[in-house]
Amino acid sequence: MGYYGAPNYGDEIMLQVLLSKLLSQEKVKQAYEITVMVERNPRIDIFQYPDVKIIGYPKSVPDINFLARYFDAMIIGGGCLIDDINYDCYNRELPLLYTIPNLSLRMEEFGKKVIWYGLSCTQELVVPEYIERLKKVINRIEYISLRDKNSLKPLVDCGVGVEKIKIVDDIAFAGADPDSYKKPAQSKKICLIYIYYGRYYEELKAFTQKILKWTENDEERLVCIPFFEPEKNDTEFYRRLKNDLESDRLIVEKMPRNIREFAQLVGDAETVISMRYHGTLLANYLGCNVINLKNDVHPHYNNKVDYLYDFYGFRNKEILFSKLNEVDEDEWTALISEAGRNSVDCGNIYRRANKAIDEMIRNEL
Repeated sequence: MGYYGAPNYGDEIMLQVLLSKLLSQEKVKQAYEITVMVERNPRIDIFQYPDVKIIGYPKSVPDINFLARYFDAMIIGGGCLIDDINYDCYNRELPLLYTIPNLSLRMEEFGKKVIWYGLSCTQELVVPEYIERLKKVINRIEYISLRDKNSLKPLVDCGVGVEKIKIVDDIAFAGADPDSYKKPAQSKKICLIYIYYGRYYEELKAFTQKILKWTENDEERLVCIPFFEPEKNDTEFYRRLKNDLESDRLIVEKMPRNIREFAQLVGDAETVISMRYHGTLLANYLGCNVINLKNDVHPHYNNKVDYLYDFYGFRNKEILFSKLNEVDEDEWTALISEAGRNSVDCGNIYRRANKAIDEMIRNEL
C-alpha cells in the first residue's frame, strides 16, 4: 500500500522495486499471494503488474475491517505518507493519509504483520487526533523505517517515540545498479522536471523563458519530463508552456515507465533541472549534472531533499523555488559550467539499499 496508481513516477518506481524484491524470494512466493492497493484511477495500467492482484483503496470503515481480517501482512512502501494535512477521523472520503494509520491499527488488533518501510514525514504534525493514532501505530507495529533522519524531528516534537525507528535508503536506490548505465556523449539538451501548481504557472513560465533566452545561441533543446499523470496533468502543463512560449526547442516527452527509460531521457543531457524529489535523487544517482530546483513552498520537500544532499554528498547546486525568478544569467552560467559526475560511490548506495530491503523481507515476512 502506498500512493500507487495515480500515477506518480517516484511512487511507481518504489512499487516496482518492492514487487521485484518480493517476487524474487521463493519464501515469499510460497507463503503469500501479493495484492497491490492503488488509487481508483481508470487510467492505471494494471497489465504492467501481471504477477499480482490489484484492488482500490477502501471506501468505508467496514472495508477497512474486511481488509484487516482478510490480509496476513501489509507493507506501506515508501513516500511522504506520515502527514496530517486535512486529517479528520470522521472523513467519509477515506483519503490515503487517513487510511494508512487506521488500517495499520486494525490489522495489528487482528494480530497481522504491519511494516512501514522507507517513509518520510511532513515538516510538522499538528492535528491531535492524528498524532495520538500515530503514537499507537509506532508503539504497536514491529517494524518501521524512515528514508531520512530529518523526518525524526517532527515526530519527536509531537511526542512520538522514535527509539525503534530504523533509517534506510530510499527504495528507489535499490532499483538499478548505477554502474550498469553508461553515460553517453553529451547532447545539446537540458531536461526539465517541474511540479505544476496553477498559482505558480507564471513564475515557471518566466523562468523557462529565461532559460530559452540564455541558451538560444547553442540552440539547446529543453526536454520536459512528466512525473504526475492522473489526468495527463504534467503533459498538459508542459504543452501549455510550449504553446505560450511558442518555442520549437521545448520538447514534451512521455512519462518514463521505469528507471531505464528515465536514464535514457536524462543520460545525455547537459543538465537536469529537477523540482521533484525522485527526479533529483535518480539524476544524481545516475551521475547527471543536476540543478536542484528546491520546492521550498511545499512541506513535503525540505526534509527529504535536504537529507538527500547532506547525507549522500551529491553536489547541491540549489535554486529555491520561492526565489525562482531572482536567478540571473551569471548565476545560471555558473550552475551550468559545473557539469560532470558526482564523486559519490553510488554502487555502494545500491548495494546497501538492496541489503536493507532483503533483510526486512527475510526477518519480517
